[in-house]
Amino acid sequence: MSNRPYVALLCFIGSLAAVLMIPAWLTATAGLQCAPQTVQVNNQSSHKVDIIEFQWLNSRGNGWLSEDISPAPIARGNSWQTQILLTDLLNPETYLKARYRVLGSQISDLQFTSQRHVPSCLNAGTIMILIVDKRR
Repeated sequence: MSNRPYVALLCFIGSLAAVLMIPAWLTATAGLQCAPQTVQVNNQSSHKVDIIEFQWLNSRGNGWLSEDISPAPIARGNSWQTQILLTDLLNPETYLKARYRVLGSQISDLQFTSQRHVPSCLNAGTIMILIVDKRR
C-alpha cells in the first residue's frame, strides 16, 4: 500500500497552516489597509507657516510617498490637525514628515519637518509633528 495520499495530504495541511499563520499585511500585494491617522502639527517657530504636503517613507525605505493638501496656515504658537490615510505600504511601519512654507520671512524655500516614527499604520493614532526655527 502506498503512502503517497497521506504524504500529499500532510503537505497540503502544512502549506495551509503556514499560509494561515502569515499576517495579512505580508501577503497583500496591493498594499495595506491602513487606518486613518490624525496628524497634529504644532508651530513653535517664530513665523507663520503653510503646511502643503505630507510624506511617508515607502516600505523599501528608499523613497517617499506623498499627499498634497490645500495650504493650511498655522500662526506661530498654534496647532492644526487633519486626518490622512497612508497608502501604498506593504509594511505597517513607516515615518511621516510635513512639507511647509515659511510666511513673512526671508526664507522663501520649502522646508521639511523632522521625521516622526509611525510604528503601525494598522491602528488609528495621533502623530505629533513639531515645527521649529532652523539654524542657518
